[in-house]
Formats: sequence, structure tokens, C-alpha cells
Amino acid sequence: MYRWRLFTMIAAIAGALVLLVLAGFTSIEKRLRTRATPPAQVTTLANWMKWQATAEDFYLGPSETHLTALGRSATLLPSGPSAYVFDASGQLVDWTADIGDDLTFGTKWPQKKPIRFLNRTEAVAWATRMQESPE
Repeated sequence: MYRWRLFTMIAAIAGALVLLVLAGFTSIEKRLRTRATPPAQVTTLANWMKWQATAEDFYLGPSETHLTALGRSATLLPSGPSAYVFDASGQLVDWTADIGDDLTFGTKWPQKKPIRFLNRTEAVAWATRMQESPE
């Protein structure tokens, strides 16, 4: 009888600890994802640059008609950074909190070679050129 009560108490404590860890993990994941979600006013590259003032990683796909900006990781165990896609007019057209886990995003915006990597200054120059050039 005593062993059964001891086993039950240990099992209850272990179960409570597991639930506590899962709740903490879920809470942190939600908070990190929220941090990667663009606010309502972030609809253009210019607004995104203000919101993500320290971002330095950008790339163009083979067609060079869309710019992808890479943000910070948005999960505890990320398989990639957050990513934000802008069209030639500088409008935000898509985004994902984790570029490595989002298969739909990866299919729609494949990272096929050759990819041209840009720094922040080059990304702004690309957007300016695209907006000035006639279609």
C-alpha cells in the first residue's frame, strides 16, 4: 500500500513537471512567433526596414522580381529564420515565421540557385531601381 502511494505521488509530480515544461515551451513559442509577425502597418519594404532595423540579410531569386528579407528566428528550435517577400513595388506579399518548416512558403518562394545575396544598402537600392524602372 505504501509503495503504491509513493509511486502515485511520484507519477503525479512527474506529470505535473512535464505539463509545466510543455506550458512554458508553448508560451515562449507563441511569444517568439508574435515577435516575427509583422504589425498591421508593415506593408512595404520601407516600413519593414524601420520595424526590423538590424536586419542585414536579403536575397533575390533567379528572376530578381521579388526580394526576400530574412528576419530573426521565431521559434525555440528553428529550422530557419523568419522570411518576408516583397514584390517589385516594395509591397509585402508573403511572410513566414520559420522558412525551414513552412513547406507552402518554400514551394511558393523556392530558394533555387542562383540566388543573389544582398546587404541592407543593396536591398534598398534594388527596391529604388525597381520602382523607378518602367514596366
